[in-house]
Amino acid sequence: MEQNNKLCYICENELNLKRHTDTDTQICLDCRRKDLYVSETKAKKEYYLKDEDLIGLFTFNVNSHTYGKKQLITLYVEKEVRSVANKKYGDIDKYKQDREDLKKKKRENREKKQNLDSKKRDNEVKSIFKKLQS
Repeated sequence: MEQNNKLCYICENELNLKRHTDTDTQICLDCRRKDLYVSETKAKKEYYLKDEDLIGLFTFNVNSHTYGKKQLITLYVEKEVRSVANKKYGDIDKYKQDREDLKKKKRENREKKQNLDSKKRDNEVKSIFKKLQS
């Protein structure tokens, strides 16, 4: 029997290659079961990264049977994705909070403007009725 010297990319324990599942064999069974990974879509949406930011990061693929279709999903190690985002934006948590604050401020300004517009319209309508009544 052939000796396997491959190590898990995450925990660096020896890989058990007797069981082939729908993931690459660079990650051990224990690490596959942990919630340590993010999909490519989630990495882009939640960490505001682009394709070029994800190049060079460790990936592995999983078959997904969502909606009866079999498709390959690329997963990234979340620690690495967070590290890239921190390198790009300084502190990703602060960056996310700043984005949320900005969205909230824009929403408040938009609502304020809509309220002013509606008050202005109300005043114009009142003045027209006054003119018509006189």
